[in-house]
Amino acid sequence: MKHSIDFFRDEIRYGFYVPTQVKIAWATALDLLRVIDDICARHGITYFADWGTILGAVRHGGFVPWDDDLDICMLRDDYDRFMAVADNELPDGYCIHNYERQEDHWLFLARVVNRRRISFDEDVLRDNYNFPWLTGVDIFIKDYLYSDPAEEKKRDDEVLRLIAVADGITDNSLSPSTIETELSSIQKKYNIALPSSRDKRAVSVALYALAEKQMGRVSRDDARQIGQIFPFILRGGKGEPKELYESFVRIPFEDTTIPVPAKYNRVLSSRYGNYNEIRKVWSGHTYPAFEAQKDLFEKSSNVTLPHFAYDPEMMERPQPDTSGSLKAIAGECLDGLKSLYADACAIISTGTQDELLARLGELQQLAVDLGTLIENVKGENNPHTVAIVSVLETFCEDIYNCSQSAFELLSCNEASVFSHEASAQRKSESTTSKGSLCSQDSSVLLSLDSTLAALESALSEHLFNRKEILFLPIGPKEWNTLSGVYDRISNDPDIDPVVVPLPLFTRDYYGQPTMSMDEIRKSANIGNYPKGLPIQNWETYDLALHCPDSIYIQFPYDGENPYLTIPRNFFADSLRSYTPQLVYIPIGKTSEFGEKDITDLIVLRYYVTAPALIYADRIAVQSENIKTRYVTALTAFADTDTEHIWEEKIYYSPEIFDECSDIFSENANWKNTITEKNTTEMAAAKITTTEIPTKEITTAGITTTEITTSKISASTTASIKKNLLYCISLYEFTEHADHLLGSIEERLDVLSSASSKINASLCFYPDSFVCSDPLLHDRIVSLKESIIISAKERGIETIPLPSDDVYSFVSSFDAYYGSSSPLVHIFTGQHKPVMIADNGI
Repeated sequence: MKHSIDFFRDEIRYGFYVPTQVKIAWATALDLLRVIDDICARHGITYFADWGTILGAVRHGGFVPWDDDLDICMLRDDYDRFMAVADNELPDGYCIHNYERQEDHWLFLARVVNRRRISFDEDVLRDNYNFPWLTGVDIFIKDYLYSDPAEEKKRDDEVLRLIAVADGITDNSLSPSTIETELSSIQKKYNIALPSSRDKRAVSVALYALAEKQMGRVSRDDARQIGQIFPFILRGGKGEPKELYESFVRIPFEDTTIPVPAKYNRVLSSRYGNYNEIRKVWSGHTYPAFEAQKDLFEKSSNVTLPHFAYDPEMMERPQPDTSGSLKAIAGECLDGLKSLYADACAIISTGTQDELLARLGELQQLAVDLGTLIENVKGENNPHTVAIVSVLETFCEDIYNCSQSAFELLSCNEASVFSHEASAQRKSESTTSKGSLCSQDSSVLLSLDSTLAALESALSEHLFNRKEILFLPIGPKEWNTLSGVYDRISNDPDIDPVVVPLPLFTRDYYGQPTMSMDEIRKSANIGNYPKGLPIQNWETYDLALHCPDSIYIQFPYDGENPYLTIPRNFFADSLRSYTPQLVYIPIGKTSEFGEKDITDLIVLRYYVTAPALIYADRIAVQSENIKTRYVTALTAFADTDTEHIWEEKIYYSPEIFDECSDIFSENANWKNTITEKNTTEMAAAKITTTEIPTKEITTAGITTTEITTSKISASTTASIKKNLLYCISLYEFTEHADHLLGSIEERLDVLSSASSKINASLCFYPDSFVCSDPLLHDRIVSLKESIIISAKERGIETIPLPSDDVYSFVSSFDAYYGSSSPLVHIFTGQHKPVMIADNGI
């Protein structure tokens, strides 16, 4: 598998829900990027992450959560070399869209696409995670700019004129005479021959090619700036210093790495200012991009693709069938034991020894079977199982003793009725009534009466009157939203909580598993759940036997997820047959969003209008606002008057999500960490703070909502030492190498002097890196080693960043200090202070 199964899970990143539908689009884009990367590596071609991709790489360690495309850029020479080899180097079926190759692609960029057309072929779906849609990577071109503004203005006017003539020919906005005049002037000016104006496309392509030639006519040595001429320089943009694109470093991007300018902080700061500030706004394409393809495909083919649709019958709640449950079977067994006991008592009066022994044997076997069943269902070590089985064992011992007593009593009676004088007669009578019992022998069963009463009491206390609550988490990380409910339920002495971790595995387009049984079993990750949970295996947990009083679910994977699924018997519609209450709890807490937050509302339907929520009896949400969003989305999905149904089903449960939001932090409420003295020292050391908004920017009008600043406060009453993470990002080495060591040592001194209040740890982001400039690489390695030594001398430990669960890593710290990195928003998401250092001061 190119990507781990965990990559495709629904998850909440920085408060934004990213569903599997978007994850598989990401995966196909990453696969395409890998193809481009391989071609560039083979031919010594340099490219850089650009636009939203570089922002995502630096700020999020991958895609911007509310974006789904990949943007890269190349300098003109690299772009020309890539285009010269790409057609031959790209795998079969891949293609390039640009103005030469693709109709209606009148843009000065190339888009590498993974297929020529949308495809539902089985092989295509298998290789692309059931994703039939096209995936593209945009390649933007950067050209060198004239140092003289007047010269640049002259060049830009030429380019604009060529584009205007080409577009006027294409859209028929220019008259034939104007076209001829313009073409004649252009041919004379550039001393070239253009195709006939009768071939509109050919002449327009030629004019675009001529415009591109003018864009690339400035040499590197004659320029100080570079820029994307179309459209930004043509609109008056000033470009960027060319030195920013002279070398690159590779930094983490999802489950791979991507090259970015070595001085990437300068690039982003120049474009976006405070690029750590979250703005969930996008432009340039539909989000998610595949939705536009889907709409066009359905309209052009007049075909409606299979999709999950509402049916009023889904609201018809079936009564759970508990006839096969452990409680029902145990009740039947208890009735059976009583009946057999009554039969045994009757046999004492009218039956024979053989009949009595047979009945006692049946009693014993039924008791043994009941004990075995309870042990298999509830577990041998369950204290309630132990209590019931203990009484059953006593019951079986009493049955054995009764059998022995009956046998001994019969033997005694037979011996007493024999006399020497009437031996023949008595012997004959004895033979005809062998084993007969009499009413006065009923005392042999008295002990069973009290033991049977004790068994009925034990079953009532330890089984019939207890509730079983089943939790079905889909992963150790996702368990966090269920853990709070579990903890409260565990404190109720009359409730038995049971945790059955479910495996999450891949499926084909038609819903069949595409993983082996061993892989499916491993995907349950049972060993990674907290110790001490009453975990049962999903393969052996029999829903029909348990019939839980409530089931808590948290997955939108049952049948409608395009790539992941769970075992069929745990689908929400199946679970309703075994419980009177099915409760849905989301996998985490999102940011609060409203009617203007378009991206949040778009993805809402992927995880809300799903079977798990439709079939649930109760749906927990984090706030009244989010309840409103759910109700609106579900009502629109049903397309009927169902609002009252969702209003009743959905309930606001802040305690679940308050715990969830702080689940990784034992000190999440801590706000003040450094004394006024220490803060003053920080200021003296030229450490500046950057305010990080913890509430997003709305998309409509790009107006800032209430902004809360998370930064290290100047006062504290806490006496317990706080854990501070000091993170140094790679850009510090590339942008401030000349004075970096001294600057960092000043900060280490401050942290060391505050050791009575702060336990500081040092880390580097990323831990490992690749740099295209060998000299710069060696300098970074040397500086890093010196910083580690300096930190150690001051008693500050250097720790590695984890490769997987960064959230749990962040949970062990109370505040963040240092460079911009993807860790910043994980800290702010956990309501922890953040201070951004500027080592350039």
